[in-house]
Amino acid sequence: MDTTEFSEGKFITAELVKASPTKVCVVLDEAKPETTQFGESLFANVKIDGKNKVWRLNKDSVRNMHQIGIDSKSWIGRKVQLMTINVKGKETILGVPIASA
Repeated sequence: MDTTEFSEGKFITAELVKASPTKVCVVLDEAKPETTQFGESLFANVKIDGKNKVWRLNKDSVRNMHQIGIDSKSWIGRKVQLMTINVKGKETILGVPIASA
């Protein structure tokens, strides 16, 4: 059994995205808001490289996902290209939906 997933946290991180061979996740269920120390954030359960993770979407990623629809139920099953970008000196994850053919 590959135990790599157990050495990582449950969240999508910049390090995880950089190490990912695909940098693509699939949204597993409807995104839900949760309260964090920085206010409310939107969280979605995703699968990346065969591992179940939680993706905390930033505002830019939410806007990008609106290309699919504003209701997060419409995101279920959709593939998302993940990338890391630097914003004010901090690495951030940006998600962009992959257009389905």
